[in-house]
Amino acid sequence: MQELLSQLDAHMQVRELSPRSRQAYAYHVKGFCTHFGKSASELGAREAERYLIHLQGQKLSTSTRNQCACALKFLYRIVLDRPQDAGKIPLARQLQQLPDVLSGTEVLALFTAFTSIMHRTLAMTCYGAGLRVSEACKLSVRDIDAERGVLHVRHAKGGKDRMVTLSTALLQQLRAYWKARRPKGPYLFETRVPGRCVDASAFQRALTVAARRAGIHKRVSPHVLRHSYATHMVEVGADLRSLQLQLGHSCISSTMRYVHLTHARRRGLANPLDVLMTVRDHGLG
Repeated sequence: MQELLSQLDAHMQVRELSPRSRQAYAYHVKGFCTHFGKSASELGAREAERYLIHLQGQKLSTSTRNQCACALKFLYRIVLDRPQDAGKIPLARQLQQLPDVLSGTEVLALFTAFTSIMHRTLAMTCYGAGLRVSEACKLSVRDIDAERGVLHVRHAKGGKDRMVTLSTALLQQLRAYWKARRPKGPYLFETRVPGRCVDASAFQRALTVAARRAGIHKRVSPHVLRHSYATHMVEVGADLRSLQLQLGHSCISSTMRYVHLTHARRRGLANPLDVLMTVRDHGLG
């Protein structure tokens, strides 16, 4: 088992998969082999499909099961050089669900509910710059360019760097936080252990407590803050191409879904029934 996992990790490293992907793939491959009590070389696509059905019975999410399927595809296609097996491992159909979004009032109430200035500032950074929690946690002081009004997001999803707009309000909060905590670096949001950034799961726990204290009954996660930022940006008139660059989306279709979430756009749309019933020259044929 250990030799297989070492080979798997070597192939992932040379292809520059992120540390989180490497950890997840190793976890799924180990779980697959342990479930059947055999080496992966003794198993194949048939067993992979049975294992995915087993995970479905465990009530795991579609995204988790698809991540496992991708790990097994990588294992058989790259590590074991059995592309015929990799091609037979199915992916579950992903339902396109609209994410939860907070209202502006809820966002303000959430910020007020934090008792830690670090967690409050981290939440304001996720929302105010539309960052993924992993991106926000790993920010350093040198990533803040106050003169140009930008944040430098390094090694984001897909290994890409990008610049995002730094709002005046967020800059003021970051300065207040720095004066209060004086982080020694390299990370802006560091723990009591020098050189270690705050853990995303610890921030999630603080976020859950703050949401409960603020009386918010939605499930609030760091990604909900990012979704809320994107939705509110569309509502205030941001064009989709600019928003795509801010969020770091590779494909514009990922950004398009925020159009469906905007209350302002929906309120501004004319309804054809209203037009027919109220306008004499309606122009609808």
